[in-house]
Amino acid sequence: MSNRVPIGRTQMSDSPDNPDSSRRLLRRKKLAFSLIATVLFFVLLEGVLTLLGVGPAIDLRDPFFGFDGSSPLFVRDADSDDPSRMVTSQNKLAWFNRQSFSRKKTTGTQRIFCLGGSTTYGRPYDDTTSFPGWLRELLPRIAPQTKWEVINAGGISYASYRLARLADELTQYEPDVFIVYTGQNEFLEERSFGKIKCASPVRQGVLAALTQTRTAALAQRLLIDQPEPQDDRFYLPDDVDTVLDHTVGPTSYYRDPDQRGRILEHFKANLARIVEHARGAGARVVLVTPASNRKDCSPFKSQHADELSGVKLREWTQLFEQARELDRDRKLEDALAAYEQVTKMDPLFAELHWRTGRVLLKLKRFDQAQTAFVRAVDEDVCPLRAVSEIPQIVRRTAERLNVPLVDFEQLVEEQCRQQHGHTVLGEDFFLDHVHPTIETNGLLAQAIVEQMIDSHILKAGSSPNKNRKLLAEVGDLIESRIDSRQHAIALRNLAKVLNWAGKHLEAGSLAMRAVQQLPEDPECLVLSAAYLAETYRVEQAIEHYRRALHHRPDLEMAHQLVGQLLVERGELDGALVHFSELTQLRKDDAHTWQMIGAIHTEQQRFEEALPNFETALVLRPGDANIHYNLANALSHLGRRTKAIKHYFRAVELNPNDADAHNNLGVMLMQAGHNDEAAQQFREVLRIRPDDAVAAASLRDAENADR
Repeated sequence: MSNRVPIGRTQMSDSPDNPDSSRRLLRRKKLAFSLIATVLFFVLLEGVLTLLGVGPAIDLRDPFFGFDGSSPLFVRDADSDDPSRMVTSQNKLAWFNRQSFSRKKTTGTQRIFCLGGSTTYGRPYDDTTSFPGWLRELLPRIAPQTKWEVINAGGISYASYRLARLADELTQYEPDVFIVYTGQNEFLEERSFGKIKCASPVRQGVLAALTQTRTAALAQRLLIDQPEPQDDRFYLPDDVDTVLDHTVGPTSYYRDPDQRGRILEHFKANLARIVEHARGAGARVVLVTPASNRKDCSPFKSQHADELSGVKLREWTQLFEQARELDRDRKLEDALAAYEQVTKMDPLFAELHWRTGRVLLKLKRFDQAQTAFVRAVDEDVCPLRAVSEIPQIVRRTAERLNVPLVDFEQLVEEQCRQQHGHTVLGEDFFLDHVHPTIETNGLLAQAIVEQMIDSHILKAGSSPNKNRKLLAEVGDLIESRIDSRQHAIALRNLAKVLNWAGKHLEAGSLAMRAVQQLPEDPECLVLSAAYLAETYRVEQAIEHYRRALHHRPDLEMAHQLVGQLLVERGELDGALVHFSELTQLRKDDAHTWQMIGAIHTEQQRFEEALPNFETALVLRPGDANIHYNLANALSHLGRRTKAIKHYFRAVELNPNDADAHNNLGVMLMQAGHNDEAAQQFREVLRIRPDDAVAAASLRDAENADR
């Protein structure tokens, strides 16, 4: 049988004589010529731009930047008569302190730029209490023969790659010293590292090559309106798109070892870039290792190992809860053994290591506690504190590049050892997870001055550590500049951030300090009340909630939380007032209507309970608990048929609700449906094998028809 060509089709040949083949060949030649011409054009353009002195668009050693809208941090001060006066750009004041200096230094001036994130900025306060603020007061007293300028270039949420760009900008302002405190924000910015994660190595390489070109620089200048074209090589992005600025917050973080490795490598490269920029301008660099609160701040997000799921996960959860209960009961050795057991099942769950560390600390096993706390930070999949590799990279970079180092982490640990006999850092030194207290900022500033003396950056007759009177004087001066109310507002705002991030105890602790100066602030009172309730000071908690509502009657959260506390205390009428008020503020909240129904049920006011449960059910028809509560109220009123209907729906939605199965069994027996009742009691025993009442009821149901 021969192969035949289907009707309607024609076999084509690729012979040169075929006209279609010739046309395809011609098109390929045209395309190749166009590509060659394009490449030659851009090569020629690059050459011309090079001759004209146009530089690359961005630093050629960093492939991770794209064409972002950008502007300098410092611009000419339009309000000053001095044309050389520089000031923080208006569009950067959301993230930077307002700073002002002359572009040209006066004779005998030493200019220091402090680079970093929010710690350098001075959060939760401002430049006044920051370590740059301390340096501004210490240096003239230590070395009065020199005129000192300390410029705070710390930006809130700024990671090292932004600081490398910033360092490049600052080289034009005659710097003498760069002090660099960075490493806490490396995992924070989704905009940048999200792109890194998704980009292939080939794509990263192509991007790097393109962004190195002068053609790209020209395109950037033509397409982007720059307010200061004479400073066009110095840019910082206008926006800081941090993950925590999004509603998802820590929930957007997941374990990704590959991404972590890339971020750490990028951090190392950025430190080197900063040093290179500084040295290119004839400036010295002092690197600082970041330190953080390990003891009093739990991980921001814990994630189980991938292989832990199903039955194993349920077993782990049960054992973990048992360990926590032992911990709460202060059965420390038993709790530790239980924590160690669940650690073997899942060593990657960050909170587990933190809780283990807390127990070890109580048992005074300090070295083990330190190890556990460090592991907790390292396993945090939302690492808003510097992971252990970060300080090590800073140390190795300082050694490799022969740069002076202030080992702030070790410094604070030594202070902690002197005060407490261990090196586990906590709220004595930090206001939250990373921001130092005012005193700790002073400690850092002293260490920086000491290092400047040792490195011959600074000539001084004596070190600040030997002049306790001087340190006390500066400390008092800085404290005096802080308005007590503003101090409290800063603490409250920090508490709100921590509460949003799930750090309720840490937030409450700060709010308790703030409420002393803000006794009428509703937000502060609510946060402090939650903390008081969590620490079993219920009376005080209720008082704080009521004070908050006195000033803000529409504060929904306060009504809900104080209502729940009053229910727990058995003060049902008082609770009913708050939940009833809450229904006026949020009519579509099923939980509130259900709570009112539950209170009426507890008060034996079943007829009043019914409409509240029914309203809740309309709002949330698939809620097993509402069906169960409604069935209970109906059964008390003798409306057996309706009660059975809702009990059946409750166990259908939640087959593991033993109480619903039991109550349904009782109702069915009363209705004479003994076989069906027996089946419900068997379900109870499946869930609770040791339930003696259900076992007796089962025997009664099985024997009823005999």
